[in-house]
Amino acid sequence: IKQIIGGAQWYSTPSFDLTTASLTASNIASDAITTVKILNANVTTAKIADANVTLAKLADAVKQHQHEIFTASGTFTVPASATTSTIFKVTCVGPGGGGSMWTTASGGGGAGATAIKWVSGLSASSTVTVTVGTGGAGGASNTASGNPGSGSTSFGAHCIASAGFGGVGNGTWSRGGAGGQLGTCTGDFKLGGGAGQSTNLGGSGNLQAGNGGSSSFGGGGLGETDTNGNADAGIAPGAGGGGGYNSAGGAGANGVCIVEWVS
Repeated sequence: IKQIIGGAQWYSTPSFDLTTASLTASNIASDAITTVKILNANVTTAKIADANVTLAKLADAVKQHQHEIFTASGTFTVPASATTSTIFKVTCVGPGGGGSMWTTASGGGGAGATAIKWVSGLSASSTVTVTVGTGGAGGASNTASGNPGSGSTSFGAHCIASAGFGGVGNGTWSRGGAGGQLGTCTGDFKLGGGAGQSTNLGGSGNLQAGNGGSSSFGGGGLGETDTNGNADAGIAPGAGGGGGYNSAGGAGANGVCIVEWVS
């Protein structure tokens, strides 16, 4: 406190009795406490009582990744803890097509497409129908083309991924099945399925049996050139089956639907 007496100036410091009780949350303005005013060295674990840190207070900070994987059709039930603001990441992969069987050259089946959708607005405990497409059968007799994947993989109407097509045999030349097409997919991100491998008997490379197309998860089935065995089925979800040279073509793999969220 500045004091002026008779032209002379001096300062004196008054004494205050600050008790702990006088420092309360209501007495301290929120905008008076800023990050800049708090030195890291002054805020330590030792100064925070264990009783003040509870699970209830950390509930919003501690979240866990949750997921549900559908390898067959079923029903997704929205968790009771979810709100309409909860975001669900849905990944759908369509089924793969089967490889063809041919006496000379055979093509691999195409893989299913992939669609990803971030879905919100779902009410707690509500349900969504999940459909998982099944892989197409491979050609089972000479000169038989592979079958396309059966149906799309979908999460309600929110996310849809199309199926791959079957491999086609055609004498010394055969064509691999096309991958699932983007035009029939629904989602925020869409990726077409890999095409099955085409073959060229007697041409460059003398390839007799084509491999199945790879999905976004990889794993197309290998073509089979040995008449003692059949071509491989698609390995990864949605992958195409391999073509069979004078042996049965491999079946396409089923699709998959993966639902992920944080709760």
